[in-house]
Amino acid sequence: MQVGNINNTNPQFKAKFLDTPAIKQVAEWARDNGRYKELNNARKQIDFSAVKLRIHMDLATNIEGYPIAIFRRYFPRIINPVYEKDYIISKPIVYTGKNKTVSAAEYGFNKILQMGHYVTRNKMFKDIVRSTPLEVV
Repeated sequence: MQVGNINNTNPQFKAKFLDTPAIKQVAEWARDNGRYKELNNARKQIDFSAVKLRIHMDLATNIEGYPIAIFRRYFPRIINPVYEKDYIISKPIVYTGKNKTVSAAEYGFNKILQMGHYVTRNKMFKDIVRSTPLEVV
């Protein structure tokens, strides 16, 4: 999978992340705010530590206006997965922001940075990537 160029008008930030509208929003926010390099560095840290796994991310805001980032783990059932049924999908892992003034895209950006920071000692990384799902959706 690829990560697009900073100067690209439609950046691609895929790698271990499934291509979702939320990932595109985060990549566009990072590009527009001159922080794409930080996002790419976090992605590289996650890539080196999560070999087979794919991460699905959604962004939203709750009723009160706080940003929410929702992560799911997709672990392949077969060697070369193609369809969604080829993956074991974990239960959602939800993070809610505490600041209404932060957009959902900026909150998602911060969560990816947090997940990519010191992955060997990072609780968020372990929750999303390393821990085994107790229940599968």
